[in-house]
Amino acid sequence: MLLTLVATGAWGLGVTRRRQARRDWTRTQEVALVILQQAEVPRRTLDALVSRTGALEQRLSAEMARHGRPGLQPFALTPLGPLEAPAPPRVGADDGLGARAQDWWALRKWRRPLEAAVGGTDRFDLVVYVIVHAAARGGARLAEGFAAKGGELGLVETTIDDRSVDFALIAVGHELLHLFGATDKYDAQGHAIATGLVEPALGLPQRRAEIMVGEIPLGPGRGRVATRLDELGVGPVTAREIGWISAAAQTGVPTP
Repeated sequence: MLLTLVATGAWGLGVTRRRQARRDWTRTQEVALVILQQAEVPRRTLDALVSRTGALEQRLSAEMARHGRPGLQPFALTPLGPLEAPAPPRVGADDGLGARAQDWWALRKWRRPLEAAVGGTDRFDLVVYVIVHAAARGGARLAEGFAAKGGELGLVETTIDDRSVDFALIAVGHELLHLFGATDKYDAQGHAIATGLVEPALGLPQRRAEIMVGEIPLGPGRGRVATRLDELGVGPVTAREIGWISAAAQTGVPTP
């Protein structure tokens, strides 16, 4: 029993140190994007999703530089797949210890054959599973995701067609930054709160959507959903949360 406790404690300490080191940004974080489909998505759409991952890398690199950290690419995104896959288990509804353990075990069982199919993901720092569904003609484009704050694994499920590839990648970026400690910054209606502005000094309307909101604020309680990666930004509160800037470097920015 004692040996088990010591081993568990050592493992937990190692995880904590690894997560803290991640936010030091001394190197590029290697991220696997495992692309999954449960029904056939046109090949040209999947190819577009793969090719546009570089644009997401560049957008986040530009925002990191804007916050005073030039010269480092924060993320290297490597698409893997696409693979046919069953629906993932639903996780995150209950924060209890027992529920989290059940979620972890269910995800582990679901992931095992997928990781084997792509040759393993141990060589990556983080893994985000991107589950894509072909969008119905004229239907709404939807995206939802899950990522534990400070964890190692994210899930994004989205409808996709040739016109909504960037929309899907915005959701990927959102869940990815959750893994670095970023928090959501929208209200119950999906509109940006005070901490969810890319350029707080500009007021309203804003020019870009904060990545942890996904909507460009146009006025109090209203905005437009971002559909292109060049409409995306990282506000100062999110930059502080993920370690791009220090708390001391901010002035006049509300604390979430």
